[in-house]
Amino acid sequence: MKTFLKIIGCLVGIIASMSLLAAEEDGFTRDGYLGADAHRLPSTEGTTGLFLMTTAYTLDAGEARIGGTILYNDLNGADERITIPATFTLGITDRFELGAMIPTLEENISGTSNSGTGDGTVLLKYRFHSQSESFPEVALMGGVQLPTASETQFEEVEDFALIMGVLGSFEVPFFQSVLGIHVEFKGVNIDPRSDTSIYQDDYNLLAFGLNLPVSDGGRLNFIAESRTINDKNVLADNGTTVLAGFRYMFKYFNAGFALMKTDSDSPSFTGSEREFVFTVGLGF
Repeated sequence: MKTFLKIIGCLVGIIASMSLLAAEEDGFTRDGYLGADAHRLPSTEGTTGLFLMTTAYTLDAGEARIGGTILYNDLNGADERITIPATFTLGITDRFELGAMIPTLEENISGTSNSGTGDGTVLLKYRFHSQSESFPEVALMGGVQLPTASETQFEEVEDFALIMGVLGSFEVPFFQSVLGIHVEFKGVNIDPRSDTSIYQDDYNLLAFGLNLPVSDGGRLNFIAESRTINDKNVLADNGTTVLAGFRYMFKYFNAGFALMKTDSDSPSFTGSEREFVFTVGLGF
């Protein structure tokens, strides 16, 4: 994973820089606002996060979340694509978290309709540092993407893909509230054992996110995310995605809506796409 090794040092620098903004007030730790149960909710990747990206937070031991998100893309009004990632998240210990995701896809392109499942992922997250007065919450993530696609056009891997990531999250005072700031770096190596796979690739993803409570009690949050995929050669996924929306967060229920725009820069497609994002989940 040359790409991963190249950028890992840069990410460590980012997290170290973020620590300079960490709160200096007593009690401003993981047991504070963002460490509450209401904010450990699944992302579309299957582990605790925002809408799209994974954060450094983990569920407590024995806690579980199930969730589903609808991403509707009108493909600039001509065609349409609907992606529905279904997720399951489990706290193995207070620091170890298991996440799983399998997407259902439906598309109508040039009058041809297709539907089925896509490739699923299984991820493990280990939170090795809780936020202190001088350093953010930090976690490592690793896992695999598996060839579970039911249709050829939904395939992303032939054998499997290795996933490794580093995550940082911290909270800072913001007027009368608390601002959550997050960073995710992920490296992906597709079909590393295959010499014949048409999907073989090595790419990276860098994401930044914010969440800000906008209601008394902090249940309703404004969320903003930016995600950039680089060096992906096989599928037309290179580019930057920006998202803004609101999510109602409660320990046993969450729901949200967001608007998302992707500016693609890939050999097969260059341009912008808009998507509507709806999410809902349950906790137990």
